[in-house]
Amino acid sequence: MASSSCNKSFCSNYMLLKPEECSVSDLAKILFSSKNLGQKEFVDVDIPNEELNMTKEPLSRRWVFFISILVQKVLIKISKPLAGFGNTIEYWLNLQNVNGGFFRLIFNSLRGRAVIPDKESAEYLSFIGNLDKRFELDFSKIVEEVGGCKRYDEAISIMAAKAAYENKAWIQNTVNQHWKMDFVGSFDFWNDYQEKATTQAFVLQDKNVDPELIVVAFRGTEFFNSDDWISDFNLSWYDIPGMGKVHAGFMKALGLQKSLGWPKEIEQTDTNNINQPSPAYYFLRKLLKQLLEKNENAKFVVTGHSLGGALAILFPAILAYHEESWLLKRLGGVYTFGQPRVGDENFVDYMKEQLAKYEVPYYRVVYSNDMILGEEPDKNGLALLLFLPKMLNAGWELIRSCILPCVNGWKYQEGGLLLFMRVVGLLLPGIPAHCPQDYVNASRLGSLKTSQSSKRLYMASNSCNKSFCSNYMLLKPEECSVLDLAKLLLSGKKLGQKDFIDCPNEEMTKEPLSRRWVIFLSILVQKILLATAKPLAGLGNAIEYWLNLQNVNGGFFRLLFKSLICKAVSPDKESAAYLSFIGNLDKRVDLDFSKNVGGRRRYDEGISMMAAKAAYENKAYVETTVNHHWKMDLVGSFDFWNDYQEKATTQAFVLQDKSVDPELIIVAFRGTEFFNSDDWISDFNLSWYDIPGMGKVHAGFMKALGLQKSLGWPKNIVQTDTNNINQPPPAYYFLRKLLKQLLEKNEKARFLVTGHSLGGALAILFPAILAFHEESWLLKRLGGIYTFGQPRVGDESFIEYMNGQLTKHEVPYYRVVYSNDMVPRLPFDNSTFLFKHFGTCIYYNSLYREKILVEEPDKNGSFLLMFIPKMLNAAWELIRSCILPCVHGRKYQEGGLLLCMRVIGLLFPGMPAHCPQDYVNSTRLGSSDHSTEDVAKYQKIGIVPA
Repeated sequence: MASSSCNKSFCSNYMLLKPEECSVSDLAKILFSSKNLGQKEFVDVDIPNEELNMTKEPLSRRWVFFISILVQKVLIKISKPLAGFGNTIEYWLNLQNVNGGFFRLIFNSLRGRAVIPDKESAEYLSFIGNLDKRFELDFSKIVEEVGGCKRYDEAISIMAAKAAYENKAWIQNTVNQHWKMDFVGSFDFWNDYQEKATTQAFVLQDKNVDPELIVVAFRGTEFFNSDDWISDFNLSWYDIPGMGKVHAGFMKALGLQKSLGWPKEIEQTDTNNINQPSPAYYFLRKLLKQLLEKNENAKFVVTGHSLGGALAILFPAILAYHEESWLLKRLGGVYTFGQPRVGDENFVDYMKEQLAKYEVPYYRVVYSNDMILGEEPDKNGLALLLFLPKMLNAGWELIRSCILPCVNGWKYQEGGLLLFMRVVGLLLPGIPAHCPQDYVNASRLGSLKTSQSSKRLYMASNSCNKSFCSNYMLLKPEECSVLDLAKLLLSGKKLGQKDFIDCPNEEMTKEPLSRRWVIFLSILVQKILLATAKPLAGLGNAIEYWLNLQNVNGGFFRLLFKSLICKAVSPDKESAAYLSFIGNLDKRVDLDFSKNVGGRRRYDEGISMMAAKAAYENKAYVETTVNHHWKMDLVGSFDFWNDYQEKATTQAFVLQDKSVDPELIIVAFRGTEFFNSDDWISDFNLSWYDIPGMGKVHAGFMKALGLQKSLGWPKNIVQTDTNNINQPPPAYYFLRKLLKQLLEKNEKARFLVTGHSLGGALAILFPAILAFHEESWLLKRLGGIYTFGQPRVGDESFIEYMNGQLTKHEVPYYRVVYSNDMVPRLPFDNSTFLFKHFGTCIYYNSLYREKILVEEPDKNGSFLLMFIPKMLNAAWELIRSCILPCVHGRKYQEGGLLLCMRVIGLLFPGMPAHCPQDYVNSTRLGSSDHSTEDVAKYQKIGIVPA
């Protein structure tokens, strides 16, 4: 012991736990003995006894010491069998890998040709590596930067941290061959206290994307290494003057010298140990100086997962302790993943000061319920109250394993080992969450959701300039708690003073309960949609993929047969054969002119509906359908930028009818996607802007069309940000320019604007903004607006404005509504709220009987009053599904998916009625006693025919 004693003169205080010297009776005495902790043999301390007098300490603190030492003792006891077990599993996994899987291993063994894995080869994977075998970098999000955190640096850091678990040959092969970067070296480092090389790290230079970037990656906690886990659970510390209390085990792993502490320089004085590896800190510091001196613009990033994360943040701490200013100024960032805590409050203050002084960004990434401690929710991971929620979350993660590859591709498919870990996580939540797989996924798929305080700071720098409007009301359901919802109905506080409602206070002073109730329902539905957004999208993508898997293989039974003979075809999401969920509900492609006996309007209505339906599909489908099936010319299919969501959320396509009407151009906007929460939130949202001269208009629809966050609706916009030169244009400005170019080629040409659901709202807003910008030449060439299942867009002032503009430019506007479709009844229109419909309402009942109305029946979708009639109507629609193909032919036969929707409609009337199937049927089978000329006569004298 004397020869191995530690010189602690480098620190002012210390506390070192020695669990190997603690007996079972000593463990009990921790909780119940009155003896000072500092007087116990298994605790080495140099602080006043009263500071560790456990009789004066609460049971909670004694309990923490008890748990820490107990876990360490268990880990010490099982150290060798755990390591042996781990090596056996690791060898078995690699034995399967090199032989092509379990069954091929058996086959090779029977032939005497089984391949034995080489532990030093580039193919040999650690247990961590077998959990997630991905080695390629993903640059798809390198342009995204949030709060100064570069997603590229984060993505390469986690991949480097994951690679650090592997052997030298694997790392070198991955860095040089797969990442196309320069491998500087992979090193083993000496631990002066354990007297062996226990720390590993590697260094690379990025010559691919960022040629001035050097990455240092420390190896983390090995799954079957008791020493690593003991370090994570140990509470031992040294109090370094000027720095604070720091975790003892982490400092030893980084290079703390047993005889000297942290001298600025060390010398090799023991000639017997001339070949002994260097301590990590001193070797890496010297290597980085050599590399950085070669390029004055180069920077370096330090990273690590788990224990490696602790070493990654300690490295700059010791650099600062040694006043290595030159190196710290070249430090581009510290990225840690699943990092345990390193020091006390004094250490935190010290590091904040040093990082701020040298402008070093430090990002500590924590995934969900990872058990390695951090400042994440449930910061100590011990709350019994959260055990059940953690189990439920682990259950969701197991389900998500099946959904991810369907949504994001085979790269996100999880192997049997990780799935087994997910099952273990049902009993021991937090263990699988610490695996690198979810950290890699988070760096590639993650989207930012900040805390309220951070969000306010972020929103301040990205705030919306509302000077373009005279008034506004913006609902923010993501900032509304359950308590806020209750206060919304009961509190007398002005709505404008609430954090989740952005509006001038005078706008909502004495609101009646009825109006508060409508806002309450709107926010409640939006909160539910926000909470279910990811699982809803995942479910939708999984269903969509499954439907297309059956389509490309010829149906369910053929898919089974092809799977058995290993000839099943995987659907390509970019192909013309891949259908959206909406497309699978109604697979009809060809136009049907056989019943277009109603003149121009019925032809325009029929082709508009088919275009609105096609807008839901991918570009290849739209191109094939327009060019080959419809024999028309596709001008283009486009994605458009939403300046508020900062991504391309709006889609539309443009075609020219060269078949029946060679002077017709159609613009079709994509509508509400069935499993897209953002689209449904737009439908249920009551937010609005009051545009001078136009009226109050739905905020979400304007943002989707191209409202500019900094400018509102300028007549023209200029691309000033050179970094975003490849950013898609806003819908309105691009389509306006495109239409001018197309119409100038033919003075007789006209254009139609159409869309289903959300697309219908954009279709009527497009000419509204044209009128706002006084684009009279374009409006005179507008041959009509056809919307299907369109939600309400604006208030009475907007209606008056649009009626005046449409009349002035003689633009017909037909708003088609089928039966009990719920979307045209949104947002609500009642005596206390403002959204209204206008235009000619062409209403089709469930017999496809057409009526020309001002407003569809049951305009707000009265749920309770009309529930039974709506259920009966839904039942009739289900029966009608069997009758239609017998009467009108197989083109009207409904598939299993739509029949399933009809059954759901028995419980939720109005949902299946919104599907395009019935709108297509209405345009083809609809009958009316009123000709278009009659309708015009009636409207001139103010009479609406029933």
